[in-house]
Amino acid sequence: MESLPLKTEVLIKTVKIKNVNSFPKIDYYNVVIVISAVIVHGLLLLNDGVYWDGWLIYDIFLEKDWNDYYLWTSEIGDLPIMSYFYRLLVKIFPGVIFGYKLVAFLSITFSALFVYMICNELRLTNRKENLFIALLSLSYPAYQVSVELCVNQYSVCYCFFLLACLIAVKSKSKERIFHYFLRLCSLALFIISFRVNSLLVFYFGFFLILVFDIQRRWEFSSISDAFSKIIQRRLDYLMLPFLYWIIVKFFFPAHAGYSGYNQPGGGSLLQIIYNFIMFLKNAVYAQLNTALINLINLPVLLVLCLFTTYYIYLTNSLDDKVFFKQKLRPRSFLLFGFFLLVLGIFPYVAVGKVPLISGWRTRHALLIALPMAIIIVSFGRLFFSNKKGSISKIGFTFLVILVLAFSLSSITYYISWQARWIKDRSVMTNLSDLKMKEDISIFWIKDKFPVGGENYYRFYEWATMFKTVWGDESYIGLDQKKYSTASLASYKFSFNKRYNLSEFDPDGRHAALTIHRGVHQYSDLELSIRYLYYKWLSKTGLTKFLSGITDIEIQPIPVSK
Repeated sequence: MESLPLKTEVLIKTVKIKNVNSFPKIDYYNVVIVISAVIVHGLLLLNDGVYWDGWLIYDIFLEKDWNDYYLWTSEIGDLPIMSYFYRLLVKIFPGVIFGYKLVAFLSITFSALFVYMICNELRLTNRKENLFIALLSLSYPAYQVSVELCVNQYSVCYCFFLLACLIAVKSKSKERIFHYFLRLCSLALFIISFRVNSLLVFYFGFFLILVFDIQRRWEFSSISDAFSKIIQRRLDYLMLPFLYWIIVKFFFPAHAGYSGYNQPGGGSLLQIIYNFIMFLKNAVYAQLNTALINLINLPVLLVLCLFTTYYIYLTNSLDDKVFFKQKLRPRSFLLFGFFLLVLGIFPYVAVGKVPLISGWRTRHALLIALPMAIIIVSFGRLFFSNKKGSISKIGFTFLVILVLAFSLSSITYYISWQARWIKDRSVMTNLSDLKMKEDISIFWIKDKFPVGGENYYRFYEWATMFKTVWGDESYIGLDQKKYSTASLASYKFSFNKRYNLSEFDPDGRHAALTIHRGVHQYSDLELSIRYLYYKWLSKTGLTKFLSGITDIEIQPIPVSK
């Protein structure tokens, strides 16, 4: 066979090289983030529980009472966009619970991916730094209510907010028509995300990024010059949160039972400062402390982590590679992290809302993970890097251990909420076997088997569980840890269909309902594993398993004469 001419060979090689390079490169850090999301939050997809206010919307969705749902959400105020989103979700997932949990998981996963992509697009930090920012924000355990149906929209809106930031940052490098199209998309997503009102304040962290970006690209010597330029070129972004707030307050105000909802409480400056300190204590200090203690209590895992970290450090020659990008000053990055942290805290303390270390009120810590991730990486950059930007062994171990500790805490919370739901199902299973006296309508709950991060149940949780078991809305449960005899008068406005108490007789007889641990003495982890086994692999034994988790005792209370 004759050999090809030299020019032809060169042409073929060139075409081959171009074809190879035409395939988009896979950023394996994205794969790492997705795998981490499955490890840290994968239990969310297995959780079939209903908690807190979620009982109310779960019942509404099962009965498809959309009028009441729209009325309820309109009373809270704000644009009704998310109401239509969840109606569509129920149509796609008639079982409701899995659809909600899947949306929450995807929102959490994509939020971490968007954080990584935003950092990459800004090019102020290295890809390795960006990976750790994404992983730390993904695993930070201050927000623990992803399992709850009613606050599912928080994760969704936060995800939309980050996507809007990413599109806005990307739009600056596009051609004119495509640029304005992306700009409109980002504005629309911001509007949807503002359903979580705290994002109206958090938004100014994004706006500050725009100012810094313009200062860098136009080489302005001062922030004021960059701000003047952004007013000329990005006025829509500046005005958006103010216009949104005005429109909502005038056309979609909170009313009825929610009048004054999420309004500044008029507390003194000292009260706001106190709330701010308590916020930091519960959402920052306590989370760091708990996460590290949990890891220390597992010494085998800790030692394995140290050896693995050391191996990765050596095999990747991290002591000789750029880990921290030197373009951004460490102190500037750290200050931005603290600024973002203040923006994530202020809208809550301004209305008197402070998260607890665990439980339902951790929903107020929605915006803490990202600023904490930036602060932690900034500390790594400040204390564990050299002039060329490489990271020390101690610094790399510091970042890895925190990711592992936060992940372990998050997984522990998912296990505890699963265990709480198993207990609730056990209680309902055992209640269904009891013969009720028709004149008993008020149960005083004495729970001697507390499980999960919340140490009591709200009255409408019990009302809906009783309805699930007995089929009517005639019963209320009052947890003795929370309620007193005066509560019946205080909550009289709630004796209606919305709270599953439309048939309730407040003058009915009282009974004490005591919950004991049953014959099965399992830890939360063992309880969850066995429950999932019976639920998926041995369904015939599930009822018997559940009946042995709790022991129920009902004792009528004599009527005083």
